[in-house]
Amino acid sequence: MLFSLHIRCVALIKELDIDLSEGLTVFTGETGAGKSIIIDSIALLCGARSDKSIIRTGEDSAEVEGVFGMLSSDVLKALETEEVYPDEEGNLFLTRRITADGRSVFRQSGDRPCRRLFFFHSVGECKRQRRLTLLYRHRHLSMSCHQ
Repeated sequence: MLFSLHIRCVALIKELDIDLSEGLTVFTGETGAGKSIIIDSIALLCGARSDKSIIRTGEDSAEVEGVFGMLSSDVLKALETEEVYPDEEGNLFLTRRITADGRSVFRQSGDRPCRRLFFFHSVGECKRQRRLTLLYRHRHLSMSCHQ
């Protein structure tokens, strides 16, 4: 489960912190309010492809940070094969930074580089005419690792 999200210099967003730890979170608003940028930022954190065009105009990098928790035993086993371990409270801190030269850096727990970020199937894109994987409870905490 994604507990919190921090977005910095992604598209129109200069800085945004979202607490997702309690209840149901729904993003609503008018066209152009930034809903898609938030969803795209979650996808970036989960390993979606990107390039330097997502960096806010005038900035040298974009960054998305997230805290995942309540990880299932299957997820923990998969993380262990990649030598990635949650903290003592069971939370996993992931960061993705995209620089102006097009480099993309994934980190766990703030400082340890990941060879490739983990793709959590629990996050589905909620755009028009796309399946919403969050509706399928069995997919909430499933995960696979990509090289």
